[in-house]
Amino acid sequence: MKKTNILKIGLLLLLIFPIAFYTYIIESAKKGDDTAILNKLPSDDTPDDWYRNDSIRKEKILAEAKQHIEKRLHLNKKTYHTDYIVENPEECDSKVSIDMGNLFADEKQHIMIRSMDQYSLIIDIYARSGQTLLKVFREEANTLTYLSDTIQDINGDGYKDLLINTYGSAGCCLKALSLIFIYQPKFHDFSKAYDFLNPTFSPDEQVIRGVCYGYMGDTDLYKYKWNGAQVDTVEYIYFEKKQAEDNTLLPQRTGKVIRAKTRFYDDHQEIIERLDAMPEEYHNIYGYDWFLGEEQ
Repeated sequence: MKKTNILKIGLLLLLIFPIAFYTYIIESAKKGDDTAILNKLPSDDTPDDWYRNDSIRKEKILAEAKQHIEKRLHLNKKTYHTDYIVENPEECDSKVSIDMGNLFADEKQHIMIRSMDQYSLIIDIYARSGQTLLKVFREEANTLTYLSDTIQDINGDGYKDLLINTYGSAGCCLKALSLIFIYQPKFHDFSKAYDFLNPTFSPDEQVIRGVCYGYMGDTDLYKYKWNGAQVDTVEYIYFEKKQAEDNTLLPQRTGKVIRAKTRFYDDHQEIIERLDAMPEEYHNIYGYDWFLGEEQ
């Protein structure tokens, strides 16, 4: 086989593997891996038995946490916080935390209940109306990929949103995944999940910048902008590369930077402009060193 054909095959594989893994990373970050759970099953239990019993146990914990806060609603406190451990000698303990207050909007009280054990984190959120609680949100994250969760304004609308940070359990490349649930003040609930890979949020600009999935020094940057409930693609940034004349080496950087509407591997490039240097707005984002690679 000629060297040129070998090179072409190698380049094709370099493109295909990161793209295929990206989809897998999204799913693994959300779901995690059940191997550890299955390995701990009692010999007389089936996986269905374990999942059913585990689900019943978790629902009981969350129901008791809801009852705990309902008994205190008449006190009309502006804020409330508690955390405690629910012991389970047969399996694993659960850590429960309850927060009440104007968590997402100044004009509305919400209650957030978090229950976390060895395998998963469940977040339930209720909107308070007098002495009544209305469930407006539930999300479950696998602890194999879960990193943290926080409440902050993500899209710059003045309301606080829920952010769950995870990290993919498999794959070749930088894979920090943030799941964003935007607060919707009209119904005091939350949007569907928006997922962003390796993001840096700039709510003042209503912009998200980040590093796309790909090998170190061989991927691109993205810039998205909030447009109501939509997220529009503003641009992609990547290094211009050209193939060596003898076709014996991988494409080399030319020293130019491309600003485009399409990713670097797209067959129908929509280049906006060629730049002499990397735009400064990207210099401090998460994963910038990964993007630069060994030539930084």
